[in-house]
Amino acid sequence: MTKGALNALGRSLANTLEDRGITVNTDAVAFFTTPGSRWVTGQVFDVNGGLYPGPRAPLHP
Repeated sequence: MTKGALNALGRSLANTLEDRGITVNTDAVAFFTTPGSRWVTGQVFDVNGGLYPGPRAPLHP
């Protein structure tokens, strides 16, 4: 659940702050420096140049 929450937060912030020229990323590099990262194998990490998968919707009507 935490992973899903961080993914949603990152996408929401990226969508909200893009007009200000601010990029938002969840920092996978820090995770890969920990011993727990040894359990991750065969995964694909998308690096998409800021492509947001979905339409922009206003936060407030």
